[in-house]
Amino acid sequence: MPETVHVSASMLIKDIRAGMSRSNMMKKYGISAHGLGSAFKQLLDAGVISPSELTPEAPGSVLSGVIDDQRVSVRYDLNFTLYVHEPTTPSVKGTVLDVSEKGLKVKGIKAAVNDVKTLVIPSYFGSSAFRSIIIVATCRWVDGKEHSAEEMVCGFEIMDRSEKNFRELQKLIVQADPNRL
Repeated sequence: MPETVHVSASMLIKDIRAGMSRSNMMKKYGISAHGLGSAFKQLLDAGVISPSELTPEAPGSVLSGVIDDQRVSVRYDLNFTLYVHEPTTPSVKGTVLDVSEKGLKVKGIKAAVNDVKTLVIPSYFGSSAFRSIIIVATCRWVDGKEHSAEEMVCGFEIMDRSEKNFRELQKLIVQADPNRL
């Protein structure tokens, strides 16, 4: 098991605010891109830095835009079962685990990183809370590649959706977090 590396939050904040590159931070603290991303998330979650302080670096740089894009939009865990499917295979249902205005975490839809999928989120059991939502999304990460499609969990970034579907997505988010009104 890899050794846990402890990074001083105050030193990391100083380096972020001084404009140190992510690759130099990784070298300085002896951590991976994943470890640095985890440290950034902890600082963001604690409210000691803002997403705007994590400005994107040049294309191709380590973590370029990834942390910023993921955390600018708050994710909401769902406290109800919400199915999702591809329009050509409605019988193969996945489950939305969390949602934001920029993406979805889905279990049960087979995908590989960079796959582009059209996803349908049917109206919530006939509820009038929101209408069915159709989005085009790109798979950004996959967990459980070694498992069956039913056990696979993927993160999808929403690439294209109509204004109507965006309004319906916002209604869905209100269902996930009624305090968001």
